Amino acid sequence: MSNGYNNWTIKGNLAANAELRYTQSGTAVLNFRVAVSTYAGKDGQGAAQEHTEWVNCVVWSDRAEGLAKVLSKGDQVLVSGEARTRQYEDKEGQKRSSVELHAREVVLCGSPRGSAEAGQGRARGGHNAAPQNRTRNGGASTEEDWG
Repeated sequence: MSNGYNNWTIKGNLAANAELRYTQSGTAVLNFRVAVSTYAGKDGQGAAQEHTEWVNCVVWSDRAEGLAKVLSKGDQVLVSGEARTRQYEDKEGQKRSSVELHAREVVLCGSPRGSAEAGQGRARGGHNAAPQNRTRNGGASTEEDWG
């Protein structure tokens, strides 16, 4: 048995609306990208610079269906889970891999800046209460289920 530890926690904004799909066996899977911007120093004129990482996130089962109803482009989220590498073939038949954050917890922190709901936290559907939404291994099924 391994003593490894695999935990990612990120905070950022949804790059687009989340996409809800279903595996061939009927399991719900929600995919979304989070833009995580961090301070990257100053340029030659002393202006602050940012670096942005784009993180692909995955949520499974009932939590996927619930979160699909409340997540919107621009929402600020805190996501915690484990990194997993997914293998696939692109349209040209080339083997590719992608690292994804398989979420155990997703907390909605706020709306996009400038919107009417900004700063209100929008506790919609109880999805800010991470413990009630936890499932072991994020409710994950296998990649063979993908259709």
